[in-house]
Amino acid sequence: EILGIAYYLSIILLFSLELFEIVFALALLAALYSTFLLAVQIFVLRDLCSWCVLATLINYAIFISSLFL
Repeated sequence: EILGIAYYLSIILLFSLELFEIVFALALLAALYSTFLLAVQIFVLRDLCSWCVLATLINYAIFISSLFL
């Protein structure tokens, strides 16, 4: 939880400082890691957490929007 909060706050801070390259890099890493965790849920645990899927979708949205900065 704390790591996720730190991630979202750092994205907001870096965006406000107009450090778009770093926002892109963090968003890319978060999207890749979220994809890995989603794959673990599907293929290993064989169960989905609705909050985890929502966080993955939010990370994808941040990543896609960072492509246009």
